[in-house]
Amino acid sequence: MGEGNTMSAPVAISNAVNDALAHLDIMIDDLPLSPNRIWKLLSDAKDKVTTS
Repeated sequence: MGEGNTMSAPVAISNAVNDALAHLDIMIDDLPLSPNRIWKLLSDAKDKVTTS
């Protein structure tokens, strides 16, 4: 029973990241999360705003 709860930690972290990035219309719907991936999503969102 102790290992069942370890599966919810990555989802909770992903939800927290999604909440933090929601104002930029960034939605992450698959794992794993990595700093490089999040940085790329932020960069793409910035590029989208500056070209609009």
